[in-house]
Amino acid sequence: MTLSESRTARRLAHAERLRRGAADLAASGERLHHVSVERLATASGMSRATFYIYFDDKAELVRVWATTLADDLLGVLERFATSHAADAASHAAWQQLLADLHAVLVAHATTVAAVREIEPRDTQLRRLVATAEARVREHLRVLLLAWQATGDVDDRLRPEAASGWLSALILRTLERTAADGDERATERLLAVGAQALAAALSRSVVDDVRRPDDAGRRASGDQ
Repeated sequence: MTLSESRTARRLAHAERLRRGAADLAASGERLHHVSVERLATASGMSRATFYIYFDDKAELVRVWATTLADDLLGVLERFATSHAADAASHAAWQQLLADLHAVLVAHATTVAAVREIEPRDTQLRRLVATAEARVREHLRVLLLAWQATGDVDDRLRPEAASGWLSALILRTLERTAADGDERATERLLAVGAQALAAALSRSVVDDVRRPDDAGRRASGDQ
């Protein structure tokens, strides 16, 4: 391991300690934005000086947390793409994906809350979030293309557009589950979201998102 790799590993380890410390503070009602670096460091079992060795400020720390969260979410999507290569319209497959994504967000609840607090005031964090969202859409676009190649999704569906509304539907479902702490309610919301995702990719609804050139050819043929 090089010196650079060693420092990166230590930085990530410290970021995780600080995340756990922030979670403890949040449990007692202390929001990250109002917590001093010294208070956060002490709660995490490190000195203020150590904090500043690895992070310029709390915003940079949150960006490290957000990067880890994004990587974990994308990892779930990648595993889904590999294990459900022919399950475009499978309710069970989409429900498992949503459940796995929900589990990641629950595990990173401190990060999610911190991002919401810091993002409005931090341009770099907003850029990072936008990049992560774009990566999710790209993963879905590639998956849709693969499903079209195998005939599991209608080839008239536009992957570029469909990946956008699929990611929006996934995000909306996860936002609703995150807002509801009841386990049974969460299961119901995940089931409903999965049903919507599976239905959205079934051949019976692709007419709403056909390619413009298809629509043009149909219109010409009708004349």
